[in-house]
Amino acid sequence: MESDLPPSAITATERDEGRRETLRNLASHQRWLITSIGIYLFLLLAFNITRGVPLLIMQYLAWACLALQVTIAVFMFFLAKRVYHTGTGVLFLILGLVPCIGLFFALFLNSKANAVLQQNDIETGWFGIDPSAI
Repeated sequence: MESDLPPSAITATERDEGRRETLRNLASHQRWLITSIGIYLFLLLAFNITRGVPLLIMQYLAWACLALQVTIAVFMFFLAKRVYHTGTGVLFLILGLVPCIGLFFALFLNSKANAVLQQNDIETGWFGIDPSAI
């Protein structure tokens, strides 16, 4: 089916929509990463406060921290793949699995994602940006 628009206009529109979709995915992954980091820090705090409670509760908290650490590493991979490329994403995935050190790399990656969003004239806040706002 033929369109009334010239071919260059169609590709420019498609390119702009692809860029917005990439930025929307970046903002979504960043928001999930920030949320996961916040929950992880809350669980670490709860883990340190609950001294003297039954061992079963401590085990549940430890398993929750481990599951959240893996979740953070996965979101680091998705975010690094969007900001850099797949090889760097794999590196961030591996670094994200290391306790404590992974959080520093997650914060570094978050600041890079903020910079990319701000370069595209998108204002970011504490919890990133709402992906539907793009």
